[in-house]
Amino acid sequence: MGQKRVAVIGAGIGGLSTAAYLAAAGYQVDVYEKNSEPGGKASVLNASGFRFDKGPSLLTMPFVFEEHFRNLGVNPQDYVGFERLSTNCRYFYPDGITINAYADKKRLSQEFAANTRTAPLSIDNYFRRCGRIYELAADLFLFDSPLTTFRNPTGQSLSTLTHLGELGMFTTLNKINCHYFKDRRAVQLFNRYATYNGSSPYNAPATFLIIPHVEFTFGAYNVCGGINSIPQALFAVAKQKGARFHFTMPVTEIVHENHRIRGIKFDNTEMDCDVVVANSDVRNVYRILLKDHNSPMARLYAGKEPSSSALVFYWGIKGNFKDLEVHNIFFSHDYQKEFQDMFRKKHCPDDPTIYINITSKYVETDAPRGCENWFVMINAPYVAGQDWSSEVAKIRKRIIEKLNRILSTDIEKRIVYESVLTPPDIEKETGSVQGSLYGMASNTVSGAFMRQQNRSFIYRGLYFCGGTCHPGGGMPLALLSGKIASHLVMKGEK
Repeated sequence: MGQKRVAVIGAGIGGLSTAAYLAAAGYQVDVYEKNSEPGGKASVLNASGFRFDKGPSLLTMPFVFEEHFRNLGVNPQDYVGFERLSTNCRYFYPDGITINAYADKKRLSQEFAANTRTAPLSIDNYFRRCGRIYELAADLFLFDSPLTTFRNPTGQSLSTLTHLGELGMFTTLNKINCHYFKDRRAVQLFNRYATYNGSSPYNAPATFLIIPHVEFTFGAYNVCGGINSIPQALFAVAKQKGARFHFTMPVTEIVHENHRIRGIKFDNTEMDCDVVVANSDVRNVYRILLKDHNSPMARLYAGKEPSSSALVFYWGIKGNFKDLEVHNIFFSHDYQKEFQDMFRKKHCPDDPTIYINITSKYVETDAPRGCENWFVMINAPYVAGQDWSSEVAKIRKRIIEKLNRILSTDIEKRIVYESVLTPPDIEKETGSVQGSLYGMASNTVSGAFMRQQNRSFIYRGLYFCGGTCHPGGGMPLALLSGKIASHLVMKGEK
């Protein structure tokens, strides 16, 4: 039969992972990327002496990345470096209260007790519940393919299936948080974890208690060299294993005959291959690349609600703010209304929660001396036809007014560099439909657990990786999607 030829569409985290595993296993792997560099959303902006990670800013589950390199026979320390944060995030509330989300759970309990009506026992019980869900769900929903698990059930997967009621699938994250915490500040803080997959805590299933468990048990980390150093490291190892990369080469079509993959096209040029692994938004794979609008899966994903997008300001700030951490959140006054604005009314929130990431507090060279690099983000919907120039001006004014009030400063006078990223920009740069950061929202049970599987049920030779398929969005899960997809290729394309 000769060497199997694999075309990977996209050099995001999932595509880089898949390419390395398959190249190491002896497949002929060619990766085609429409942009000029690898990384997908994890790109970088360098300007006026400032360095910004343009997309992801917080790393969890570093062991997933370390295991990736070890699986490929290289030393992780030669490629990536992580440093655990002592304070995961600093939270600023409208009433003037500030809460430090310490990585140490005992310190966290003391912080809540000192600033809210939250007893340490409530925190202990809450994390016990979070840990139980992780124990039940992680193997099935994170580290393996449900296809494999259901066909060859292990003791752990059987235990999960017999304890579905404990997974919180049929209640919401907000309801569980309200059960454990009577103080609205604690509820709001833990409700925020729904935004880690672009969803609303008032609709997303309580299964996502797994997210705070991951952050506070395994830690939140800074990355030496910035987030973008991760895709650069993955790229280097994939090349070392024999994968070939072709940049500024957007794939325009996946060629198939009788539901069997035959190759790919670039405009009018066709290239044969045995396997295609799509590290692309699954909605675009069906609609644009396969030209498939009518299959059950195409209709299913076309009808899914997109996750939230983002409006980001990259600000070079003159001065140093000792009251700010690497990660900071400035909460809105009415959190429920904020999500109603985004998901029901489809407009940017009137009072948005503001996230500020300042990597120069960790890596001084990310900003000129006496300055800081502020990644300032709010969650936002795409809003077709939105006049983003006026929307950017309006939101910018609201953000500055809020920060001036809380930080007792004049932010406008301190901005020495500025760049803006809107939802349409995200769609254009990354191919994410409607600029969605995590593909489909998880605002229903089906939305949370009906993601595209890593092997197509319809097209033989077609596989999926990346944040819009199983196991989900975020860098560690995207990396795992590549591992799962490559293993399915090895099993199914012998």
